[in-house]
Amino acid sequence: MHSGAPPAAFSDRTAAGLDVQLREGSRLRPTVRLTAGPGTMAEDPLNRKETASWLVGVRKRYLQYLLSRVTNDTRLAFDFFDTQGMLAWSPTDR
Repeated sequence: MHSGAPPAAFSDRTAAGLDVQLREGSRLRPTVRLTAGPGTMAEDPLNRKETASWLVGVRKRYLQYLLSRVTNDTRLAFDFFDTQGMLAWSPTDR
C-alpha cells in the first residue's frame, strides 16, 4: 500500500484509491500457504543462484453455497474465482 500524499491524478477528487502490488516469490526455498478464504499461494526459486523466482495465488469463494442454505433470495448469492502470478528475474552482470 502507498502511504503519504495522494498521487497528483487523485488529489482533486473525493474518493478512495487502491494501490495493489504483487511481491516477488521466495528465492530461498519453496513455500505453500493456505489461506482462510479458501485460497492457496505457492512460490519457489527457479534456480540455485537465487536470481529468479515464481509466485502463484489462487482464490475461490464459496459464500453462495452457505447463503443458498439460509435463503432463497438469489440477489445475495455471488461467487468468484481468481488467480494471480509473478515471474521475477534479476540478470547477473554477465
